[in-house]
Amino acid sequence: MRRDILFLVRGIPEDRRLHARHFFMAKPSNVFNRQIFELAKILPELRHFIEERPEENLICAGFRNEHKGESETIEKAWSALGNIIDGFAFTIDGRLPEVCPVILVRESDAPHAKVMTYRSGGWAHFHPNTPDSAAKWQERELKLFGRLLTFFDIVAGGDPKYKNDLGFQVGYSAKMFRCGGQAKNFGVEYLCKFSALEGLVCGAEKEGKEKLLKERLARLFAKSPRDVKKDVKRLWKLRCEASHQAKAFYDEEIPDSNQLQTETVLIEYFLTGVLVFALDQVENAKSVAELWTMLPGYTLPDYALFERPADMPKLPIMNMVRDTKLYWRDAGLLVDMVYKQFLPEPKGGK
Repeated sequence: MRRDILFLVRGIPEDRRLHARHFFMAKPSNVFNRQIFELAKILPELRHFIEERPEENLICAGFRNEHKGESETIEKAWSALGNIIDGFAFTIDGRLPEVCPVILVRESDAPHAKVMTYRSGGWAHFHPNTPDSAAKWQERELKLFGRLLTFFDIVAGGDPKYKNDLGFQVGYSAKMFRCGGQAKNFGVEYLCKFSALEGLVCGAEKEGKEKLLKERLARLFAKSPRDVKKDVKRLWKLRCEASHQAKAFYDEEIPDSNQLQTETVLIEYFLTGVLVFALDQVENAKSVAELWTMLPGYTLPDYALFERPADMPKLPIMNMVRDTKLYWRDAGLLVDMVYKQFLPEPKGGK
């Protein structure tokens, strides 16, 4: 089925609007603008988008394509628009263009369009099937928080005894971990969190980092049933391709595209264990290198070895579409008018 997907974008200069056979950027008409503000009264996502940067004009970006499923159609259009904005990043100083999560979907030659919301990225946390799983995970979280009291002393307490290589690296890695979690892209999140892990395991070492990661993590997680060296080999390969070749962004149309988000939870597991080890030894070690000399005889506590229960997974959200059950009257007719302006072809763009 042929569909038109219409996005609202801010931050694109009026003199740089693009259009092609199945794509256009256009300034909304006065009527369209009035409808936008009326819709914003009942859709918080749209209202927040408008209010965040009210001084910037909105541009309509429309895509026309044909796919069997509605979700696939929206995802393809969203991905194409993101690719276009990648190019704008080279030519725009300041804040980059942003896309509103509220979109319009017009089917075939329908005069009206469905109002929907689209979200790409983020994580879904599932409730466990059994109370036992929830109780065990909560116990792990509470014990971990108790161990983090030392972390808070390191980064905010001001005690000079923590102002050394190890103390600084603990702070750096935690900040990088947090920034990864705040990233809006799975590839960026992966790189940030792997960097946080690498910093605490390898420190200032310049060579042989893959080997260090394998050896040190395998010894630290010796009681884990995991094949740690095999895990690290896989994580390292993904890290290198993402870091050195920019292969950090999944696209199903690219044969060797990597889904880094499937491995992020494992990085979090390893990093949590390493952080607990560092906090347990921070009174004795002054550097990352010295920290790892204390590994012989050390055993990670059970809560640091405990992995997320299988029945309460944390899964990446590739795309999520929500139908608001609202319709935008005459949106389809407006889209046809724009295509007619740019592309004087038979109706439907064929």
